[in-house]
Amino acid sequence: MRKKQFLQVSCPRCRNRQIIFSNASYEVKCFKCNYLLSKSTGGRAKVRAPVRGVL
Repeated sequence: MRKKQFLQVSCPRCRNRQIIFSNASYEVKCFKCNYLLSKSTGGRAKVRAPVRGVL
């Protein structure tokens, strides 16, 4: 079982960096351009942006 953690991701469209939760239960969109960064899958979120770091 993987740990629940916070991830720093970079938006592929506008390069904005944002912190998201690895087990988010909702869709997370970029604050600047509204690009879908991660989508809920019922457990671990599917991250659609490059991960820059783990916090």
